[in-house]
Amino acid sequence: MTNNETTMRSTAMTATAVCAALLLAACTGHKKDATQSAARVDGTEITVHQINYKLQRERGLRPEQQEEAGRKVLEQLIDEQLIVERAEKTKMDLEPAAQQALDAARREVLARAYVDLTAQTVSAPSDAAVHAYYDGNPYLFAQRRVYTLQEYLAKVPEDKIPTLRSMVEAGRPPEETEAWFKAQGAPFRAQQSTQPAERIPMGSLKEIAGIPVGHGLVASAGDQVHVTYVTSSTDSPASFDAARPKIMQFLAIEGRKKVTEGNVAALKTAAKIDYAPQYQALAASGAALATTRDIESTASPLTASGTHVSLDYTEASFGAPRRGVLSKFSSTSNSPQWTYLFPMTIIGRDGVTIEKTWAEDGARAYLGCMVPGFPNLWMVYGPNTNGGMHPASFHEVVARYALECMEHLIVDDKRAIEVTDDAYWRYNHLLDDRNARKVWSDPRAHNYYWTEFGRSAVMCPFYPWEIWHFLRHPSFDDLVVH
Repeated sequence: MTNNETTMRSTAMTATAVCAALLLAACTGHKKDATQSAARVDGTEITVHQINYKLQRERGLRPEQQEEAGRKVLEQLIDEQLIVERAEKTKMDLEPAAQQALDAARREVLARAYVDLTAQTVSAPSDAAVHAYYDGNPYLFAQRRVYTLQEYLAKVPEDKIPTLRSMVEAGRPPEETEAWFKAQGAPFRAQQSTQPAERIPMGSLKEIAGIPVGHGLVASAGDQVHVTYVTSSTDSPASFDAARPKIMQFLAIEGRKKVTEGNVAALKTAAKIDYAPQYQALAASGAALATTRDIESTASPLTASGTHVSLDYTEASFGAPRRGVLSKFSSTSNSPQWTYLFPMTIIGRDGVTIEKTWAEDGARAYLGCMVPGFPNLWMVYGPNTNGGMHPASFHEVVARYALECMEHLIVDDKRAIEVTDDAYWRYNHLLDDRNARKVWSDPRAHNYYWTEFGRSAVMCPFYPWEIWHFLRHPSFDDLVVH
């Protein structure tokens, strides 16, 4: 690398480092009220309004903590103002990299503010809507069951699939199916798991619930087959009162999502969008691409608005496996998997390693960064944080989330913080349900997103604004502080 290149890179990095302080000064600027002045830095006022703005973003702050927190915030604002002054004196705000970062941050802040504003118009789910969802999904609630499943993913000649389907649907046991695979020379992999109803994709739950114990079903696409046996099931109904909070949360999220998507669609319809020649293909494919996210995984060919969606190019479009500092991709035959936190050994409470915690159904995390039983552990680029948001942005919001958790420990003079089991599974149930609707979850899509446990431990199915809401501030109702 030449000296010029080093200087240019250093300048760009420095410009990016101070742009946040510059943006804060611009965003919190307002007409000064002398009676609201908290301090002056070289003649520039820092107001009580600015302090209150920061304090309002501190969730879980108790009344008796307000005064001390306010003093700390004021010192932070003074430090930021000093940085802004120095940056402006050195013309850092005029550097191209800083201007580009400021513009991008401004756009993001405004977009988020608009999303927040429109989300506020969504009323809480009505009792009628909650009852309707409960009654409309009996296999999730009133007729909820816990299933033990034996599954096989195999490659079988198409002319042999009817024979396999007849065997499975006639109730031939899994052992005979395995023997049949071996006799046919068909490569396969098997897994057994215990899954409550809410952890089975909604598109498959009704069909699974209708399978008698000891029987199974076969889904196929070309020569790829997915065999699912129900080896046992146990009644475990959820009452309306127990399910109500989770239903309300789900309906509220879905309501905000629909409003946001509807608003964006209306804005696109009303706007005049002219594509440069090299991006003209987007104008033609945009409508088709928008529909693919709503397609649920099925064994039949995928269609969107009557148009066949081919998965022939899935591997190429999804790209090659990526390696990172905190994760390692390994592949054995046709069973790719991600080993997170490699090569570290992470030991939680009672000497349990994180590998043992994840042994049952693979890597999971609350908000992609926390795991029950592992206090004071936050992961960057953890499970299900690929996609949804630019990696650097994802890392940033996770880091800020972790810092706010640490701050809470320091202010309250506590030693440990961890996520509750309930919050951990609530988030993962929502994540798995959303992931099940994505094209990469289709059994015909062979990619490193899919684990041996029948789920994606890699991909994040949420939109950027949802991720930002999840990680904007810790929800201490979901956490246990010791």
